[in-house]
Amino acid sequence: MDITKNNAKRYTNSFINGETVNYVICALISFFMLLAFKQILKLAFGINADTAAYISFAVAEVVLFLLQKFFVFGDNALSSTAKQIVFSVLTGGIHLGVFSVISLIFKSIGFYNYAAWLFSFVFIIVLNYPLARILIFDCYLPSERFKNGRVYKVFFNNRFVL
Repeated sequence: MDITKNNAKRYTNSFINGETVNYVICALISFFMLLAFKQILKLAFGINADTAAYISFAVAEVVLFLLQKFFVFGDNALSSTAKQIVFSVLTGGIHLGVFSVISLIFKSIGFYNYAAWLFSFVFIIVLNYPLARILIFDCYLPSERFKNGRVYKVFFNNRFVL
């Protein structure tokens, strides 16, 4: 019984830490900003949906990069800012490709476009974390060392409720 509790505690502590919680929150902020900015461009400025989506996507990628740089990886990042920007642009292209493929598949099946947005977001949030951590920011220290922060403490104390 103690072995199972220790394994569960070790898994929970290695997966849920300050870095991953901050990453998920930053990704959610970026995603909701993407949706809101797209609607603002469509309704306030009369831009068609596809153009508004691409502009919003670019803005959300920039916001995601800045949030990751300052709130997720911060001091743990070893790469230069120029390298971070270049690899962020490349991963942004990957994100756009993933969304385009998923959107085509969902349209051919007959699902709504927002289902493709949501499915793409979930897929990208899982794909992007290791890419951002290793490729963009060169973070070699284990993420378990980053258990600080008020957001993490609130999340960890309420993890079973959430």
